[in-house]
Amino acid sequence: MGPLPLVNHFIERIGLEDLLRKHVPSDARCAVAHARALGVLLRSLIVEREPIYRQHETVHGFASGMFGIDAQEMERLSDDRLGRALDRLFDADRAALLTEVVVAVAERFGLRFDELHNDSTSISFCGSFRAATGRAIRGRSVPAITYGHSKAHRPDLKQLLFILTMTADGNVPVAFRCTDGNVNDSRTHIETWNTLRTVAGRADFLYRDAGEAAGPEGRLPGGDRIPRWVDLRRGAGGDGTADAEERLRTVFDANRAEPCVLKVIQTAIEGVLVLEPKVFGDERGFFMESFNQQRFNDAIGREVCLVQDNHSRSAKGVLRGLHFQRAPHAQGKLVRVTHGSVFDVAVDVRPGSSTFGKWVGVELSSRNHRQLWIPEELAHGFLVTSDSADFLYKTTDYYAPTPRAACAGMIRRCPSPGRWTAWHRSCPARMPRPRSSLPPESASGSRAARRG
Repeated sequence: MGPLPLVNHFIERIGLEDLLRKHVPSDARCAVAHARALGVLLRSLIVEREPIYRQHETVHGFASGMFGIDAQEMERLSDDRLGRALDRLFDADRAALLTEVVVAVAERFGLRFDELHNDSTSISFCGSFRAATGRAIRGRSVPAITYGHSKAHRPDLKQLLFILTMTADGNVPVAFRCTDGNVNDSRTHIETWNTLRTVAGRADFLYRDAGEAAGPEGRLPGGDRIPRWVDLRRGAGGDGTADAEERLRTVFDANRAEPCVLKVIQTAIEGVLVLEPKVFGDERGFFMESFNQQRFNDAIGREVCLVQDNHSRSAKGVLRGLHFQRAPHAQGKLVRVTHGSVFDVAVDVRPGSSTFGKWVGVELSSRNHRQLWIPEELAHGFLVTSDSADFLYKTTDYYAPTPRAACAGMIRRCPSPGRWTAWHRSCPARMPRPRSSLPPESASGSRAARRG
């Protein structure tokens, strides 16, 4: 039986055969339904990886029913029937099928779309492939095999581009496609982004290009640049268009002969910044400079005096916020996590702001060492996503209970429930469901807040 009982369990939970029947229907003449034939190929790819012409032999090497077909269907299975099933799959709406499969996986197994990693690779072809020009076959366009840049310095080779997007842990593929060779990443990222918005049902997820890793030790394309969409949670209603590259701000240390780079990432709300300090690690552990006043001022583009340090510890599922202090004691906050992980959110509550009512969210953890700068007059809160979390934050003004306001009511007025998944999944039952956009009166409410 091998691993097939486990494979079959997952296929059944996803409802994959029903989805295949829906998108790749069969008629009464089919001795083996296309959906069941495709199920055989899927299982074979997982456990045996034999070519199509050996599937009949492969299936007979396992216990009856392990490949999703009965004994009678096993006898009728042939490479011709498998080929016809693949032919019908080509004609089907494969994008819709893949989307429904991924959504089903997310629902059955609690898959989260907070952070998605995308990568692409060129597949080289040796030969002319004169007919592979991107022509239409039965009304469907197919990728073009073309000449393009070769890392192997082989200008005689043609190529196709394969693109794969996975969840942050690298275990669950979310989207996969093949496109023309020699296609610029800017174009493919736009198309991939739009697909992922449909799959995730939201636009505020973290989208990271695995080829241009954004971790503390990641290399930077061009030496000092990152694409602006890397590690950004787009605001609600983003159109998915390509952004230009943004130059990193290089911060110099007067005591060092060479510059060190503090990665500064502008989010969808002006002034809200993700800061990634350089982390030096080896077998002993790691070292990083968590704060430097001069570098911090250079990073945010103005002089700021941080006067108070706060430290909170919270259990899993605890939601603190949304909080802010009004003028004249408005607080800017530089926040980070030293143990565990949180989903940290800043909301623009400034009347008259072009992004009023919009929010950005970032995962802060003791593993990614990220910090978030929230300027004065923005609301802030976080949800603990680990068993517990130690949350540290520096503020630009002292705690002042009278002018301080709570924005808990904003949570129920923020955009659609799908965009607040990372919050309401773990929130206490008393938390209201998110509703429509934030109204102007929320920024001037007088509701008192407990400290925390």
